[in-house]
Amino acid sequence: MLQSEDSALTPTRRRTLISATRDLRRNFEIAAWAIRLHLDFVASHAFESHTGNDAFDKGLEEFVARWGRKGNFEATGRHSRRRCMRLAEAHRVCDGDVFFQRLRSGLVAPIEGDRIRTPGGTNRADYSHGIRTNAAGKPLGYALHNRTGSSGFTFARELSAQYVEQLAYFDRFDQGRGISPLAPAVNRLRDSYECLDYALVKAKVSQLFGLALHRDDDEAIGDVETADDADGNPDKSAQTIDFGRGPFQLDLGIDETAEILESKTPSAEFTNYVELSIALGLKALDIPAIFWDESRTNFSGARGAVILYELSARDKQAEIQELLDRLTYWRLQMAILDG
Repeated sequence: MLQSEDSALTPTRRRTLISATRDLRRNFEIAAWAIRLHLDFVASHAFESHTGNDAFDKGLEEFVARWGRKGNFEATGRHSRRRCMRLAEAHRVCDGDVFFQRLRSGLVAPIEGDRIRTPGGTNRADYSHGIRTNAAGKPLGYALHNRTGSSGFTFARELSAQYVEQLAYFDRFDQGRGISPLAPAVNRLRDSYECLDYALVKAKVSQLFGLALHRDDDEAIGDVETADDADGNPDKSAQTIDFGRGPFQLDLGIDETAEILESKTPSAEFTNYVELSIALGLKALDIPAIFWDESRTNFSGARGAVILYELSARDKQAEIQELLDRLTYWRLQMAILDG
């Protein structure tokens, strides 16, 4: 069906996708590691001034460094500029986009993507996924919501687009909200996560399935008759085995052997499938499979993979750099006006 991305990914589907990506990051080690690796390559930036005036450059860099410290950069006072950018990129990966509101105090207020949503009421037709635009599609305002309870939201106010920066993953021109790059890999990574859990349960159950006794006798283990005792009658074997009591000792005859019955799990086919699924899931972030399994290649192959991955990360780095440039320019303007 030919429609815009915002129409294809309805608000309900968007919430479902965000919930799924956040769940993977929270509970699946490989997904969490892939996102951290992505942040290491994409979200690390430093400000440098090169005007030719060494004294001015040093003073400007010191000012920007002070502004970027915890307590001076974002409204809650919990995060430095460096950590804010890592968190912002992590939200852009999982949620599709993240927002920053510029405040009069010179601080910025990070806004997670799910807090920008279409409000209820008579004016909901003016918004698309929480964004009010003009006829050309340029954002005019963002409908900010506050969280209530575990998963509820209440409309707070509309933020003027003049004071808001959006960091998003866009794939099309007719798109107002970003879409997580993990969207194509959610099912693949979730299947891998569930398969590993099921394989672990199966492995635990099958590790000690039973005990096989081999001997030259037609009777069952409890029916084997031993030699006559003092009363002259043959006795039944007292050989009983209880796996729940821990270690046990078997008194076997010359013609008897015992072996544990177990299942060879996980199978090689299962392991290969899970590795392939994980490798395909990592491709959503352009991460080579050898990054999580270094045994797949040699030094030369690993170096080539790093070079290609760095090339794929350049555009993502540039978008964060552009955001930082706009925020820094705004903050310097405020500093100049303040004298």
